[in-house]
Amino acid sequence: MKKFVIILSMSMVLIGSIYIYIQYNLDRYSVYYASHMPRKEGAKPELVMALENIYFIDKPNTENVHFDEAETSSIYIDKNAYFTYFYKEYYLGMSKKKWSLFFQY
Repeated sequence: MKKFVIILSMSMVLIGSIYIYIQYNLDRYSVYYASHMPRKEGAKPELVMALENIYFIDKPNTENVHFDEAETSSIYIDKNAYFTYFYKEYYLGMSKKKWSLFFQY
């Protein structure tokens, strides 16, 4: 009986660690996978995957794109547009000097 418990616990630890590794891999490389998957014409799931997994992905150091993961978990593009995820809905906002547009997806 003791041998069975040891084998069962070791197999559970092995299965759990494999599951955690797979989930981490899918979260970290989700933008790459989304860019290479088949999709319909005009669909671009890369931005959604980047926003959903903002804490796991590598963030490029460019002057046009800024990732704000501390406060709002948003992606700012050229200081005029942003893409955010708020209460299970996606928002795309564009601000031009004194007026702004918001698109809910």
